[in-house]
Amino acid sequence: MIGANADSESMLLGNYNGTPSHPITILQGIKAAAGPGIEVVYAPGSPLALHPGETFSAASPECAEAVAAARNADAVIYVGGISSKLEGEEMAVDYDGFKGGDRTRIELPAGQSALLQALQATGRPVIFVNCSGSAIAMPWEAEHLPAILQAWYPGQAGGTAVAEVLFGDCNPSGRLPVTVYRSTADLPPFEDYAMAGRTYRFFSGQPLFPFGHGRSYTEFRYGPVRLAGGKISATGAIRLSLDITNSGGRDGDEVVQVYAGGRPPWIRNCRDSNSARFNA
Repeated sequence: MIGANADSESMLLGNYNGTPSHPITILQGIKAAAGPGIEVVYAPGSPLALHPGETFSAASPECAEAVAAARNADAVIYVGGISSKLEGEEMAVDYDGFKGGDRTRIELPAGQSALLQALQATGRPVIFVNCSGSAIAMPWEAEHLPAILQAWYPGQAGGTAVAEVLFGDCNPSGRLPVTVYRSTADLPPFEDYAMAGRTYRFFSGQPLFPFGHGRSYTEFRYGPVRLAGGKISATGAIRLSLDITNSGGRDGDEVVQVYAGGRPPWIRNCRDSNSARFNA
């Protein structure tokens, strides 16, 4: 296990939180799930973010230690992302990519990406557990790593929850409540409060992970969508029904998503679909 968030209790909680009595870090959760028959080795690797003027590369001692541990492992779990020490409300934060609790870039901090590339180069399978309270752009990681788990700030028992998903004791069924973009350049300026170019409704580019995205250890088959009544009024209720079959080999839950497009009169110059679409 590698990463500054792996054994962090403060990362579990995010902002506006109480103080849990029995916090379980992700490292603790993985060790408990692995049991006595699996050796779990931990190296922090890189810091979550760098101060202005600091550098981090594959030649850094912290990176070399993490890479050496990875070479001797069967699999690597990297726990990174950001934390409430970097993002929050009106914070004095002196890190590159962050200002006053806001993020000036949405990309995964460069030091973490450099470390992940060095870990991937060892040839060992690398699982990336991303912890954050907002979307992180990670195009290289999405293309090169075999598994990414978005854990957010998972709370007191977050370590147990992450371990249950990674070890297959729980079949994940969550879906993204945000759009994950490919880069900061995909978005309009932060000071522009218009919705044009933002969210799944008005973003005209290709997201890295779309709103509602999620994976499962099983497969679900959707039957035809049936609409009660032949006409939909502008103010009336809509009743849809369909049959869903778990066609895979594992138990699991499915989140059914229905998207109906329209163009309210107050929207100007925003792209929309103007059609209904159904997303499994």
